[in-house]
Amino acid sequence: FSMTFEIIKQPYNYETGDPTTVDPIDTFLDFISTDLSDPDGQPIPHDVEPATVRIWERIPVKIILKVDPPEIKQLESGTSFAVNVLIGLDPKKWNLTQFNATLSFNSTLIKAEGVTEGAWPKQYASTTTELLKQIDNETGTLQYALKFGPPLNSGAPSTGVLFTVTFYVAFESRVKITETPESCVIGLKPVTIIDETGLIPEEQLEITNSTYIAYRSSPVAKFTWSPFKQFLPRGQAITFNASESYHKLGLRIVNYTWDFEGVVRSTTSPIYTYTFATVGNKTVTLNVTDEGGYWSITKTYIGILDSPTASFKFTPLKPAVNQTILFNATNSLPGGAPKVSPEKPGYPAEIINYTWDFGDGTVISTTEKVTNYAYKHAGRYTVTLTVTNNYTLSHSYSLPITISKLNSTISINVSTTEAVVNSNVTISGEITPLRPQVNVTIYINNTAITVQTNENGQYIYKWTPTQVGTYSIKARWNGDQDTNPAESETLIVTVTEPSPPTPPVTPTGDILPFIATAIIIIVLIILIVYLKTKRK
Repeated sequence: FSMTFEIIKQPYNYETGDPTTVDPIDTFLDFISTDLSDPDGQPIPHDVEPATVRIWERIPVKIILKVDPPEIKQLESGTSFAVNVLIGLDPKKWNLTQFNATLSFNSTLIKAEGVTEGAWPKQYASTTTELLKQIDNETGTLQYALKFGPPLNSGAPSTGVLFTVTFYVAFESRVKITETPESCVIGLKPVTIIDETGLIPEEQLEITNSTYIAYRSSPVAKFTWSPFKQFLPRGQAITFNASESYHKLGLRIVNYTWDFEGVVRSTTSPIYTYTFATVGNKTVTLNVTDEGGYWSITKTYIGILDSPTASFKFTPLKPAVNQTILFNATNSLPGGAPKVSPEKPGYPAEIINYTWDFGDGTVISTTEKVTNYAYKHAGRYTVTLTVTNNYTLSHSYSLPITISKLNSTISINVSTTEAVVNSNVTISGEITPLRPQVNVTIYINNTAITVQTNENGQYIYKWTPTQVGTYSIKARWNGDQDTNPAESETLIVTVTEPSPPTPPVTPTGDILPFIATAIIIIVLIILIVYLKTKRK
């Protein structure tokens, strides 16, 4: 038996079975003819069915393995991050059975927390088995092995996540890292992949490792200030407090450097007091440094302005109780800050509140520059005006004021200026302004008599002189806390003995006839009138 065939290489499309220009180029045996003879060498007739046989050979296509993301920046200690090991291949050209890899990393900077199988193996094979999953944070290695079952007929994506590793940045809290930042490579080596034909050569594996840049955790700079306001007056002592600055790993902060617009002060204390001598928008910068030499910066902005200036005057200058007083604050200034440049536009200000404290417990707040007030009681008071501008800055100014007592008058009247012994003389009067229920002293010569006014401020006294003489009578009251005392005019009352009684008149004999005649006439008249009346 002999057979003739041709060895050819040509492109071939595995899905359709047709020759194409698609790579790769495979090897084929193409049968052309056969010779069949008996032991004597005589040909034996036979039928020939042409056939083509594919000769398998290793496809020169690489499997791509990649640690993703390729670069991670600015990781601080204590933070976690994940990396994915990606695979890229044409699953129709490979029949993988097993994957083994060692992932290496810098264990002084990072530690591995865990590893999980990715989504791609489950899409590629009917079953997957994790053969090995071992983390060694002392040596900085992670070993992972995965066994694949038969490929799924539906196929898998050409790329996907083979497995995922979670890391965290783990600087030693008391060890100073000499350089910042520190770079670290997460590498895949060694890697072995087995398919149905055996171990895939290393040259057919294309591996891309990942790098990341890790920073040691810096301290956190924070500060407040007192008085805690956005706007503060020029010349105000401001206490800055950085006690809230801290380090995540508990390192001690050893230096606080303050920058007050070019005026730099360094201290080991978190508290510093500073006074700005000029107005404007001021930048305050704090730089804190830990014992490992690492630092961080924070800044804030404070508006330093001229405070408003309170000023006022009042009229009249010598007011009395219940007198209306005009207080005028038009000379007060609003403060603020002028425009320095287009970049520093300034802070135009206006007074938005006038608060008057009149010193007697009365406080009035108003937006008006002028106000009126009357004191109810005499005395010496301190009037304080506090003005506040639209930046909440305020200023106070005080003046003393004396409220004088009211002048008063007291009147006096007598029912008679000529009296007799043992007769009644009424003494009365009133106080102006009205003062009810106060004592009034009536002086009758050298005798003082105290009476009280009624609700109308009037007083009355009934005097009965017992001796003949001339009497001086006046009234006085001593005033109160709001009213000056007053004394009435002096009235003169003369008291005399009463006149002797007039003796009764005794009828004499000379007039008796006349009396008798008059009686008779009266009786006759009455009788005549009676008779006339009866006749009618």
